[in-house]
Amino acid sequence: MFFTVSNPFEEINAMRREMEDIFKRSQRVFTHQGRNFPLINIYNQPEEIRVVAEVPGVAKEDLQISFSHGELKISGQRQSPNLPEKSLQIRAERQTGSFEKNLRIPFEVNADKLHAELHNGILQIGLPKAESARARQIVINA
Repeated sequence: MFFTVSNPFEEINAMRREMEDIFKRSQRVFTHQGRNFPLINIYNQPEEIRVVAEVPGVAKEDLQISFSHGELKISGQRQSPNLPEKSLQIRAERQTGSFEKNLRIPFEVNADKLHAELHNGILQIGLPKAESARARQIVINA
């Protein structure tokens, strides 16, 4: 006859460890995305600075763009999807709620000619360089 000694709390402890792991992973996802949304590329072109931001699922009406004292601010609201009331979320990777990103622009910009377009979740912002900030060729005299 064999007797097996088991800890009656082992399954509970295993479940507790698994839940802690889930919470740690979800916390990393939300804090990482919160700082980095929207993802942005900045291009230095001869006539303007071009900012390209990924804003999937954000409507034009939920975006605000402002420029002041050399800083571009992109902010907005990413709405939660409309789901039936009894829906139970079993995984959360997609950030919802408000966001804000501030970018220092290291060139003089012609603020009167700023423009922006939103197509298929890609926001493009053109910041035309002021005449004094554009590159010039310098003639070398002999």
